[in-house]
Amino acid sequence: AVLFGTFNTWLIYLIGGRARNPMTGLYASILYTTSFYCSVVSGTFVMPDTTQTLFWLMTLYFLMRALPDTGLSGKSRNYFLLAGLTIGLAMLSKYHAVVLWAGLLGYIILYNYRWLKTKEFYLSLLITILVFLPVLIWNMHHDWVSFSFHEERIELQKLSFSPSSFGTELGGIFFYHNPVNVIIIIAALAAVWRKKRFMDIQKVRLLLWLSLPLIAGIITISMFRPTLPHWSGPAWLCLIILAAAFLDNAGNSMSRHRFLPRPLFLSLMFFLLVIVLTVGHIRSGWFQTEKLSGDPSLDMTGWIQLQGAFDQTYQQDQEAGRMQKDPVMLSYRWFPAANADFYLAHRLGMKVYVIGKMERMHKYFWINREEGSLKAGSDAYYLTFSNDRHNPDHLFGTCYQYIEPPDSVMFCRGGLVVKKAYIYRLKGLKYNIDFPEKPYDGMDAASIIQGRRD
Repeated sequence: AVLFGTFNTWLIYLIGGRARNPMTGLYASILYTTSFYCSVVSGTFVMPDTTQTLFWLMTLYFLMRALPDTGLSGKSRNYFLLAGLTIGLAMLSKYHAVVLWAGLLGYIILYNYRWLKTKEFYLSLLITILVFLPVLIWNMHHDWVSFSFHEERIELQKLSFSPSSFGTELGGIFFYHNPVNVIIIIAALAAVWRKKRFMDIQKVRLLLWLSLPLIAGIITISMFRPTLPHWSGPAWLCLIILAAAFLDNAGNSMSRHRFLPRPLFLSLMFFLLVIVLTVGHIRSGWFQTEKLSGDPSLDMTGWIQLQGAFDQTYQQDQEAGRMQKDPVMLSYRWFPAANADFYLAHRLGMKVYVIGKMERMHKYFWINREEGSLKAGSDAYYLTFSNDRHNPDHLFGTCYQYIEPPDSVMFCRGGLVVKKAYIYRLKGLKYNIDFPEKPYDGMDAASIIQGRRD
């Protein structure tokens, strides 16, 4: 994520230079850096957006070199073929990158339909399909489960306006992309609406076609059901270029703070302020209360401390014979199972299983099968936290002979206990569990156990 994010800063500089001039590229790189979506969500966190933003920007670079060329030169056609490759790679990251094809098709039909008469257009589309083909083949053998998962996330079952989800989406957009940046982008869009010429019109049209459809689509969905602000994140990369060109065009007429236009300086200061306050709070609890829930920074706290405590618990249990040899770790949801897998279980050679409904298992449905069956008589650990506590008696009480009261581990920050971890011991699995081959819907742990027993 850090390597790609760094490369993207240089790449968006090149795109800005292609869009207008090197100063536009410099402004674009600053806007990219001060966007929390670009620098943190896709530039620090390990998410599908990490690779998608790279290939989205590469696609934008290639299309910026190809589509505005009304002469359809051989060089432009080669760039169009490369765009087909990078769109395919973006789709391997996240499926909704297919809107890049929708956007460029809209642009071509309206402004340069001669591309439809070239063999490169169809070869580029074929390249995208071939790159994406492994996803299609895998889904054919797994009941199209990943497509149905995403379909459920955007399906509008009832058309009743939801102010909360709509407000959350708009608020998330403003924060993710830095409020100052969003205001600059809105000003740039307003200038385009008023037909102000600060960039080649063909490039403006291309940027709008590659951004607005996805943004408008996600905002529309948010009016009726919950969405996540980062879903439309890559589309804002195009608008960053537009905003950078707008700032560059303003030139000397805009108030400046030394070397930077004042809006860019304010954006940079806001970004640095939020980063300093956030890191300070995560590490030292600058703004915490005595409540043990409601603070998302708690999810980033205590894993290293818990690592030592769990290692000690595991070793003592093995030496005392309190747990069967080779116990497993159970969870009801992919998160925090993945964290427990990484920080705790993997180091001890312990297998992690997630047993619950399909929408909560995610990849662990297939990990369960790879790890093999759970054998009758075996023991398991179960981990839960005070800020996201789920009772194992409700989840696995019918599956095990008994569940011991938990050991607790306290996490302190800034002199306060901010979170507790509870380590449960689940003793004596009643039945073998052979995990199903195909995804199921609506089954919980007890249903799986009952099905195996019958």
